[in-house]
Amino acid sequence: MKRIFKTLALVMAGAFILASCEDVPAPYPIGRNLNPEDKPVVVEEGDGTIESPYNVAAALAVAKALQRSNSGANYLSEEVCVKGIISKLGEFSAQHGNYTYYISDDGTSASDLEIYRGLSLNGAQFKSENDIAVGDTVIVQGKLHNWLGTYEFTQGSRIIYLNGTGSEPVEIFEPEGDGSENAPYNVAAVNDLFKSGQAEGKKVHVKGIVTRIKSLEVPRYVRAQYYISDNGKPVNEFYIFNGYYLGGADFTSNDQLQPGDTVVVYGMLTAYMDQNGGITNEMAADNYLTYHNGQTAGPQPIDENNTLENPYTPEQALQLIAEGKITNNEVYVKGWITSITEISLQHGNATYFISADQAADTQLQIYRGYGLGGEHFTSDDDLLVGDEVIVLGVLKLHTDSNGNKIPEVAQGSKIVWLNGQIPSDPPTPPIGDAEGDGTLENPFNIPAANAYIAAGQNLDKEVFVKGIISEIKSLDVSKWERAQYYISDDGSTDNQFLIYNGYYLGGVAFTADDLIQVGDQVIVQGKLKDFQGTYEMDANNKIVWQNGQGLEPGPTPGDSDYSITSSDIINGATSSVALASNAYGKQAVADKSTWYAFEAGEISWIGCRMCMATNANGGGIQIQGNDSDSSKQGFFYNTTALPAMKTIVLTSHVQAGAQYAPAFHLYVGTQENPSTAIEGTSQKTTADGLDIYTFTYDVSAGDYTYLKIWNNLQGVLYLDKIEIIKK
Repeated sequence: MKRIFKTLALVMAGAFILASCEDVPAPYPIGRNLNPEDKPVVVEEGDGTIESPYNVAAALAVAKALQRSNSGANYLSEEVCVKGIISKLGEFSAQHGNYTYYISDDGTSASDLEIYRGLSLNGAQFKSENDIAVGDTVIVQGKLHNWLGTYEFTQGSRIIYLNGTGSEPVEIFEPEGDGSENAPYNVAAVNDLFKSGQAEGKKVHVKGIVTRIKSLEVPRYVRAQYYISDNGKPVNEFYIFNGYYLGGADFTSNDQLQPGDTVVVYGMLTAYMDQNGGITNEMAADNYLTYHNGQTAGPQPIDENNTLENPYTPEQALQLIAEGKITNNEVYVKGWITSITEISLQHGNATYFISADQAADTQLQIYRGYGLGGEHFTSDDDLLVGDEVIVLGVLKLHTDSNGNKIPEVAQGSKIVWLNGQIPSDPPTPPIGDAEGDGTLENPFNIPAANAYIAAGQNLDKEVFVKGIISEIKSLDVSKWERAQYYISDDGSTDNQFLIYNGYYLGGVAFTADDLIQVGDQVIVQGKLKDFQGTYEMDANNKIVWQNGQGLEPGPTPGDSDYSITSSDIINGATSSVALASNAYGKQAVADKSTWYAFEAGEISWIGCRMCMATNANGGGIQIQGNDSDSSKQGFFYNTTALPAMKTIVLTSHVQAGAQYAPAFHLYVGTQENPSTAIEGTSQKTTADGLDIYTFTYDVSAGDYTYLKIWNNLQGVLYLDKIEIIKK
């Protein structure tokens, strides 16, 4: 630490010895007719520093210039030093160890400055009312105050020189640190933040040495109030208000913290205004120690009561991710936007970073999140650096294509609070005269599609909707292979319906911007959705008929006669063997008693080398794979017969951009653990940072009632869903 040592230069007032001499006239007239204007004028001296303290005349001039009120504007933003002679003693408090007294330049009460409830030498408490006396010469350090016309040092000042005591060298410390856990600020750096106006609301780590304990009364209170400085001396101190012990634990004894202890404190900086308008720069309540005399502690336990009114900070969200305490449940996270990576007007989402205090020290990525209330972003100005937001989304540890681990709020989050604004309730789409049943032969019209969404039933099933294209919102094949457009019953923009990120005829990518036009008649196949109040057809839909040209749709997931999801597998356990997360436990291929058994839709299943996939890997069921070691080849199959199957549709996923697609084998037969291998076709889409593969198998050639998924190829299989259409 760079230290600059300066010697405290004190200029002391000498005693004047007046001798009678007939030849020497009096310096001013003597007698009862003395004119007050003839009194000697005291010249203002000093600049308020320790090296050159104000005299009382200069201090009074500074105090008079302050606003005369108790509104909070009547204080100095930094401490000053004032030299004087005690002219009068006021109230002494043995309980609090402070003293109210007055000083002036000549020791009289004609022009004195009040020292309100000040402390003794170097900030110690007064022990007796005899610790100081009228006539003592002092230098006092503190904050000047104009309280309703009374010029004073506000409460908490301290004597740094008393009748020759206290003239030791003063250490001046250079600012150090960045406020992080690994490089905490020193006290000099924190004081500089307050002087520059950059401290308020900033959460930081601060290192210092305890100078004095203001309050630590266990068991009455479990928090402490104390001061720290860079050298442990009560000069240029910083106040820690109502803080906890290591890691946020309660203080359990009064001797846990002592003057001279070295600490690192974590909390929020604030300038606290008292009822008299005085300002104390401090660390706000509920701070806690992260280091104490060589002992360290982890972060403060996180309140699990996460609500809109009690959101996580970005740092808490990062802590939860780091500790693996994340689920598929959405959580609230509040912060300031520090940078924006991308606003995609094509997809209506944005990737950006937030922090707790507008600094870039501890940031959380919000990956492809939506706007206020889940609305799509329509302009680059919809979100700006410096905006304060509360985001609702799922925490995730994402692994990119290079293997980097990125903590984030996963794709699909939404802003629920933006600079104090909350989303308004969306208007309910008009229903009108509904027509159609959602089949290809009798598709929904727009009112029927709206009514279907409003009913909220079977929204995981694909349906058909007909209409006339009324507006093309987004179609640019140089950037994207899907389109966003609106359809309505009459081709007008009234009561139109959004087709979100859909494919062209038959489910192929758009290859030209003019493949669809306003006025085209279409039938679109896909899943309907209430997206934060916007009724729409969800992404990855496809046109199946356009202006008289059409293709027959293939097998439609959601129209199955039997389906099994990863949740069914996890929640349908019928054996004592439990599924772990990202671990296969004691499941052994050679020992059937260790296999996992479950039931879904009255069909029993059994398998081995299976577990729950982590959120970082996209969730679902994880099945181990190996092309040579049978002990590491995961599988599962049904042990009670299914209806004779016509089509099997299996959905799996990998991380977006992964080099390899899912690899496994599907077997069918007429008894459990079948061995007839079946080849299928696959289709890939990308959503939520995942490449999603849909494998379709035609098994209509036989009366097959059993199936088996066997991962006897290299690589893990992440399984989401199996759907079966019976003959």
